[in-house]
Amino acid sequence: MFLKQLYARNFRNFEEITVDFANGINEVVGDNAQGKTSLLEALFLCMTASSFRSQHLKELIRHAQKGFFVEACFEKAGVDHQVGISYDGEKRRVFLNGSACESPTVLLGLMPGVASTPDDIAIVKGQPSLRRRYLDLMIAQIDPVFVHHLSRFMRALKQRNVLLKQKQIGSISCWEEELSRSSAYISVMRKRATTFVNQKAGEFFSSFTTERLPLTLQYTTSIRLVEDIEEQRMLFLQEFEKKRAQEVHLGVTLVGPHRDDLLIVVGNKPAREFASIGQSVLAACAMRLAEWHYLERETRTRPLMIVDDFGQALDSTRKKLLFKELQSLGQLFLSSHVSLDSGHSITIHNGALAQNIKSFHFSP
Repeated sequence: MFLKQLYARNFRNFEEITVDFANGINEVVGDNAQGKTSLLEALFLCMTASSFRSQHLKELIRHAQKGFFVEACFEKAGVDHQVGISYDGEKRRVFLNGSACESPTVLLGLMPGVASTPDDIAIVKGQPSLRRRYLDLMIAQIDPVFVHHLSRFMRALKQRNVLLKQKQIGSISCWEEELSRSSAYISVMRKRATTFVNQKAGEFFSSFTTERLPLTLQYTTSIRLVEDIEEQRMLFLQEFEKKRAQEVHLGVTLVGPHRDDLLIVVGNKPAREFASIGQSVLAACAMRLAEWHYLERETRTRPLMIVDDFGQALDSTRKKLLFKELQSLGQLFLSSHVSLDSGHSITIHNGALAQNIKSFHFSP
């Protein structure tokens, strides 16, 4: 897979920009607030139909404009493709090779990839929802059935909670059937992904730190997890029935993937409460690298890798170790204040392309 070009119009601080990429390391260089992160964000939007900085598309529109448009051109298995996203302030539209798509989820997996940003420390120190999203976006890029069950789960959960709040449980069993089926699939797939990521992230964390403290990841849930999806479905049904009286009283569903978490442990202590900032940054980097290898294994292709503000909060030794790992990956998009002279250099100044040249000095 090779991302050739990105086009953006009225996106963040870009009036209009077209950027060509190299099939290797691509450095996006510039001062603060010039558009480095915005360029990577536009790329990520084409990969996942979502932003790694904002949940609201309106925030991505250039000031005083009514909407934006971004498009990426890439080659996969020897065939050229184009994906585009437009937003007019109310409606998002997604295009694949010039044709409109019914759902933005169509983009998931077309350009599999990973984005590592300074905000990733929140995965380690923040709320469980961020860790669930880490797992979900990773799995969604390789499994359309998982995306299907996420949608069905949210629909069934919403309906069941309405019935619980209204204390009308006469028809609740039909929603529990649907909820249990999707809950089982989501939970089992999250657990399988965690098993792989746990091993890989632990290896990377050990290579980054001189401390002899292992990094471990464990998918935690209030219900017993089994490998068989059908058996897991029956366990959810039993748990819904067992807790129904309590849930009617509270008006909310207490059991399911929406309540689960990814427990991150450094040494023998939960990282969320006890890890230092440095340990948390390294843990987040290790998890993103593990995510890349998970996608590579499942897709049998080399995913894209985005690294925003490379090396922030890392000392020179850790920067070199991290850069060494990044060099071994596929096509890399890396933003920094200062060029590393490591590949294709793209300089952004005041929302415009100031330079787009090739350099061939591969040294950290």
